[in-house]
Amino acid sequence: MKTSLFIMSVCLVSSALAALAGQKDPRTRDEDISGITVSVKIERPGNGIYRYVYTLKSPQNTIGIARRFALDVFCENLPETGPQRNVGRPGVPFNLTRDGRHLPVTVQVLDDSIFSAGIDSANAASARVTATPSSTKIVAITAGAKPGYRKFLLTPDYAEHEHEYNYAGIDETDQDDLSVPSSWDFEVHGVIPGPACVGQEANPTTRPVLGGQRMLDETRQTDTLLSYEIKGNRNRFHVPAGTSSLNLKVYYRYDIDPATFKATLNGDDISALFQPDGGQQDVVIPLTATRNLLRLSAYPVNAKDSRGIFIRGLHDIDPFEVRRD
Repeated sequence: MKTSLFIMSVCLVSSALAALAGQKDPRTRDEDISGITVSVKIERPGNGIYRYVYTLKSPQNTIGIARRFALDVFCENLPETGPQRNVGRPGVPFNLTRDGRHLPVTVQVLDDSIFSAGIDSANAASARVTATPSSTKIVAITAGAKPGYRKFLLTPDYAEHEHEYNYAGIDETDQDDLSVPSSWDFEVHGVIPGPACVGQEANPTTRPVLGGQRMLDETRQTDTLLSYEIKGNRNRFHVPAGTSSLNLKVYYRYDIDPATFKATLNGDDISALFQPDGGQQDVVIPLTATRNLLRLSAYPVNAKDSRGIFIRGLHDIDPFEVRRD
């Protein structure tokens, strides 16, 4: 009996070691979904109702799978009504808002008999889409609100291939360790027409401005310290192989601390290209690599606590990625 148990233990250990030996280095992980296009068609069914129909098209050469599409429907001027904990179920909307400060909307994934959609904890209209390569997904958001520019988010299905990588001793949640990609390194953040808050409706002269990417600790207020106008109105996208530069307009909020501003391109410091003086600036970013990773960050003034340590939640960090095909 003891011999059998010993042999079984050896076999289990050998199998585990073999599995680990076959796993890949997480530093090489690529779950790119930035080639997925997002477009919107606005319909007017009547009675002051607007139907925003979003089409997500994933090309054949997409590497990753887009798990979720979300559209911000938060409104600052709405009163707090308290948290909701309606987790929903397939075919039944969920509502996980913390304060109820979102527009009343309905979310539906079209052509899917089983779906999960509703309001998430960040007051976004969220839908699970599972957009695989060569697929098209359609999400409809209905509201009694006129169009304005809203922030959207595409997140990768990071769990799909998690088992293929050996993460032993690695902290995936470390935002400052740029050597190990995390799920937010492949998130696509952009702006697109959607149901607007009162007073924020778009007009013919309104320009889409991207607030960048909200990292784990960033507040909504922090996210607007740096804002941008950029190609495609999104932070990750593809360009033709011969593209040599990227035009970026940067808006610096009045209370930015210039001494804390930093910009890197593929790890190299390019802060000297920028003038974070509280105004706006047109910057030309050179593109020399196949994957061009741009990262801008800054703190506002008075961002240290009583011990003289920077408050992490006040750090605006905005990554961009331009892939030359």
